[in-house]
Amino acid sequence: MINADKPNRWNEDTQASILQYNDWFFNYAPSTYQSARGECIEGVQRLLDGTDYLRSLDEQYLWNNPEDLAIARMFCAPPIARERLAGLAQVSKTIVQSMEKGNVPRGRSRAQRQEAISRIIPVLKHLTDTQLCAWLKEGTHPSDREIEIASCVAGDRLCGSLTDPLIRNEQERRQLSKLDAYLDARGYQRVENPAIQAFDMLPGTYSHHKNVSMYKNAMDSSDGMVNTPVDMAIMPFNSDRPLLIECKCAGDATNTNKRRKEEDTKVSQLRGTYGDVTLYLFLCGYFEATYLGYEAATTWIGSGNIASKTLMSWCPMQNKNEITRQREQELFDSSHSQEERNEHGQFATPYPLASVIAKDLFFRTGKDISVLEPSCGTGAFISALLSMSDRVKITGVEKDSSLCKTAQQLWSSDTCRIINDDFFDYASAESQQFDAIISNPPYSRHHHLSQSEKRFYSQLTTTFSGVCLSGLAGLHAYFLLTGTGMLKEDGVVRGSSRPNSSPSITVLPFADF
Repeated sequence: MINADKPNRWNEDTQASILQYNDWFFNYAPSTYQSARGECIEGVQRLLDGTDYLRSLDEQYLWNNPEDLAIARMFCAPPIARERLAGLAQVSKTIVQSMEKGNVPRGRSRAQRQEAISRIIPVLKHLTDTQLCAWLKEGTHPSDREIEIASCVAGDRLCGSLTDPLIRNEQERRQLSKLDAYLDARGYQRVENPAIQAFDMLPGTYSHHKNVSMYKNAMDSSDGMVNTPVDMAIMPFNSDRPLLIECKCAGDATNTNKRRKEEDTKVSQLRGTYGDVTLYLFLCGYFEATYLGYEAATTWIGSGNIASKTLMSWCPMQNKNEITRQREQELFDSSHSQEERNEHGQFATPYPLASVIAKDLFFRTGKDISVLEPSCGTGAFISALLSMSDRVKITGVEKDSSLCKTAQQLWSSDTCRIINDDFFDYASAESQQFDAIISNPPYSRHHHLSQSEKRFYSQLTTTFSGVCLSGLAGLHAYFLLTGTGMLKEDGVVRGSSRPNSSPSITVLPFADF
């Protein structure tokens, strides 16, 4: 089980996930490939026999045998994917997909369908692998040996293109069966009715592969709606909002990075359409700790070898002020360009990540402490701290007047002081020392800092920490080192990192400075 709120266990948990995946792969993949290979070679031989060894591969043949298009692609040099064929032939990808499923594309006139197929044939002939099919170039009848070699090579190419999806589909089936058993044991009933939308499901029911209608543009409904599939939708007994689950399986660690944009887009669309919707990720395989850290930071991940809690569920945002803060933060982010925020290093910490860090801070220090937040923004860390302790004394500093105004309105009290000031000006004049510092400092690159700013920050950093930074240091380095100079002797630093202003956030077990 992945412990979403225990980052210190992620490495251990992900290693267990990798070992589990490897064990399954060793047992399943070889037999699947070998079985698929036999079927693929039979299909290749059928195509060769039916087309006089590709010499009569024409529009009529594809009209009568549309499923053989997938095989014909394997006789190209290089073998081409569906999407590439659609692009080269300038036809709809849907047509190619429909044909390879064994259907003549419907919904169009016969003439339109024939035209689409007529565009595909020249592409296939132009790209035919004449080294593999030498008889076509030589104008001879192929020998038995040539047929055998061509069948094996094309069959292996086809098998390779089919096996990966087969393995992914089997892993997904395996994950869904685990979820089915989990839900069935708790009295849920599986109902498969395509006509019922996810948000209209009855309490206590669940369904596989459900389309969810959501805004195409997460921030603007004017672009219309799009149906986006999710692997499972569950309607809890005591709720009118479904829980949505995506089953993800990765056979290598690098592969996971490609999925982040897709996942973020789906969550943004969901939340833009329906508000606070929970999306779970059910992960298996090579999802390393850095990936989990990124997803945790996006505020919506849940994962494990069986269904588990999300950060949203173990740290629910019931606090009205926190909901208001998030809304104000979103307004601020949407009204400032990426370039502006890069220049000033203004990237807010997601609340669940702030909660993880605050929880770790209290674990190490106790809750009756004084805390400095030197770049508090709208107050994600302040919100997290106050949700866990009413004894903590907080000083938050924020240079941006609009962000500071929001933080002051939401969090100012006898025990929480929010100051609108440049942190370095504040530090140079403040003598108070703190038990802890909690922060996501601004990650502004050095070229955004003037020479006078660098000199001032460097002098202050040297005074507070004894460390002399080079002129290439980013703004965060000055923040961290100056901040540590305001700590008591046994003070603690906790925070989040956004290297190079990338969209990932890494939980840092900060070393003592």
